[in-house]
Amino acid sequence: PISTCCLNIAIDSGNPRYVYANDLFSRLLASSDGGETWIARTLPLGDEANELSGDPPLWVDPNGSGAVVYGLNYSLDHGVSWLSMMAPASIGFPAFVVPDPRHAGWLYVEYTAGTGGTLFLSKDWGATWATVPGPLLPTGSGEALEELLFDPDLANTWYVEGIWNGLEVSHDSGMDWQALNQAVDNSTGAIALSRKCGGGGLFVVLGGSVSASWDFGSTFQPAQLTDVIQLASGADCAVYAIRSPQSDAFVAKLAPGGNEVLWSTFLGGSNVEKPAAIALDSAGDVYVA
Repeated sequence: PISTCCLNIAIDSGNPRYVYANDLFSRLLASSDGGETWIARTLPLGDEANELSGDPPLWVDPNGSGAVVYGLNYSLDHGVSWLSMMAPASIGFPAFVVPDPRHAGWLYVEYTAGTGGTLFLSKDWGATWATVPGPLLPTGSGEALEELLFDPDLANTWYVEGIWNGLEVSHDSGMDWQALNQAVDNSTGAIALSRKCGGGGLFVVLGGSVSASWDFGSTFQPAQLTDVIQLASGADCAVYAIRSPQSDAFVAKLAPGGNEVLWSTFLGGSNVEKPAAIALDSAGDVYVA
């Protein structure tokens, strides 16, 4: 909708025509027609306890309730008004807030400072919290988690990225962990696609590039898409990616006065094209570097 969009994107699994994004101006961009048109609304600007330290803060309840969540705030009317949750801890910032895909209103929050990587669970949209039992730390990392991802098909299987230890998996809801891939470290986004979608897999953003793992984390294919800011999944096995708004280029010739486009050509492809210079020769041929 605008050149500064977007930092994150989220699709309502209960009604995929509702799509949300947030931009650099702390606005929520809401669409009720699958992204054809957008309405800008204000995101909650609470105190620092409601701000995340790094991971994407915007998502829609995967259980179909339609609730939109931003940090420790949620909206039940498509972002028109917001309700604040109670913070489960008073020390440090949340590393992430993620929903339980099988229970509406269940949220997991983890803090990186002051709690030793403790994971908290709320079953009432953040009104009350309890500590989740178990080590909940990747093998030998001694650090808090950076990201928590639930397997779309296996109820007790969780994936985490440790700050130092790469990608790991737990098949008993965080009690025991197995190392999967040391190379997956400091990712900026990840999604899991159901096995009903052609076998499924994990998609991870590393250094702006998206890599896919068809064996759920053991091996990753070479990156097929670059300049990516964030990923999201939608209905019918769809995967969405936000790319840098400066990833492609075009050239247009305007009539004198600038009120008419005489011709225009797109210089984009499947990867990055960033124009640095343009020049014309005596015959009027155009060159772009």
